[in-house]
Parts: sequence; structure tokens; C-alpha cells
Amino acid sequence: LAAGLGVVELPPALARANGGSGLDKFMWAEDFYGVPKPHLLSAVGICKILALLDIWLLRIVPQFTLVCVAILMGAVAHGHIAVQDEDQGIPPILLGVAALVAAVTCTRGQEKRD
Repeated sequence: LAAGLGVVELPPALARANGGSGLDKFMWAEDFYGVPKPHLLSAVGICKILALLDIWLLRIVPQFTLVCVAILMGAVAHGHIAVQDEDQGIPPILLGVAALVAAVTCTRGQEKRD
């Protein structure tokens, strides 16, 4: 989110595939989705913050939130694979699967733990 707002600059190791030596993942996403890089970064940051708030604090619609996180991680994994990143999207795939498992096994929204 901070990078999308221009507060910080993304380090090359994060912005580029293969630890900073490959293609720019966000430029690829900009071309693929047709959305400017700052908007992509802001959208991903906002989605992550809202997801964390709902999953850990609010618990309004945790199942829906977790499915959204899985979809977001699927898009991230697709980007890694498309730019031929050396990890081939394994971490986001694992996070997406974990989110789907959590969505299936989590309790309803109003059952907060204090």
C-alpha cells in the first residue's frame, strides 16, 4: 500500500523476478491487467489490510474474506509463473491453499474469541 501511494520505493528484489535480476513483475501485471502499477500496488495493499482486519479483529465475513485472499494469491502465483520467477509461485500457491482450508474450517462471523 505504501509503495502504491508513493511513500516508499519497492526494492528490486521484491519488484523483479528471480531476486531482482528478472522481469519486473508489476510492469507485467500492468500490461496484463491494464491497470497502472500504483493502482495495482494500492489495491493489493488495501485488500491485504482489509483481509487482516476481518480475519483477526472484525470477523464479519471471514469465509468470504479467506476466499478473496485465495483468489488474490492465485493472481500473484499466476504472475510469478508468467514472468518465470525462480520460485514458480510456490509461496502464494501455499498461502492460497491455506486460505481455502481456513475458509472451510473457520467458525461463523459472530463467534469472536476474546
